[in-house]
Amino acid sequence: MIIVNLIGQTDQSLVNIGAYGLYNYAVSRIPVSQASAYINLIPVFTLLLALALLGESLNPLQWLASGLVFGGVWLSQRTPSAAPVAATS
Repeated sequence: MIIVNLIGQTDQSLVNIGAYGLYNYAVSRIPVSQASAYINLIPVFTLLLALALLGESLNPLQWLASGLVFGGVWLSQRTPSAAPVAATS
């Protein structure tokens, strides 16, 4: 029983390390000022890796929260469009 629990904990730790690994990869490819927003995705990628590698299941609230995090990161990282110029007469 204890051995099974230790193996499960090891698997979960590896999934979390994988999420941090993805973040470190991003930091090596883009400026830190941009990558800092993506640190919010680490829990989401931990959930997705647990889903894919460990066979975990996600409830609807976890899916919703993950979508909100992705949306927040997208909003914070999108480039603003040019503001309309007021017509002068």
